[in-house]
Amino acid sequence: MSYVPPIKDRALSDVTTPTSKGYFNVADFTRIYGNAKLASGLAAAMLGTPIAFTVIAVPTTTKNATTILADLNTLLGNIEVLRLAVAGESIPGTTAEIKDDYVAGPTQPAPDYINVNLWESTVDAIWDNWNGDSLEVCPDLAGDVVVGNGETKIYVDCVNTNGHTITINGTGVLYVI
Repeated sequence: MSYVPPIKDRALSDVTTPTSKGYFNVADFTRIYGNAKLASGLAAAMLGTPIAFTVIAVPTTTKNATTILADLNTLLGNIEVLRLAVAGESIPGTTAEIKDDYVAGPTQPAPDYINVNLWESTVDAIWDNWNGDSLEVCPDLAGDVVVGNGETKIYVDCVNTNGHTITINGTGVLYVI
C-alpha cells in the first residue's frame, strides 16, 4: 500500500457543478483510510510510541448506510487519534478537531466538502512533517537482508520479501509502516 496524493482543494463549485470532487465515494474513503493508516504508522515510528488505529474493511457500494456511517466514524476517529498523538509536535495544519460522531437522519449534521478537505489535509500534514514521500515504496527483496547492530534505522511503507528473510541484529530497527 502506497500513499496516494490527497485531494485537498474541493470547493463549493465542485458540489454545485457537479464535478467528481463534489461527491464522496468509495475511492475517496479508500484513499483517506490508506493514507491515514500509513501516516499513523509513520508517526508512531517517528514518535517511538504506538498510536491506536482501528482496522476496518473498506466500505463497498453494497454496504448498508448504517454500516457505512459506523465505518466513516471509525475512520474519522482514527484521524482524530492520530492528530492528538502528534499534538506535541506543533505540526501546521493539525490543530482543527476532526468530528467523528456523525449520526444518521435528515435533520442531523452531515460532513461536507470542507470537512473532507480537513480530513485529507490533516493526514497529509502529518505525512509531510516526516517526509513520508521519501520512504522507499514496497521494495522487492532480491536476497536476504540484515539490519545491522547499532543505531541503524530503516523506514519503508511495506516490503515484498519474495521468500527471503530479514534479520535484525542487536539494536537495529526496521520500521514497516
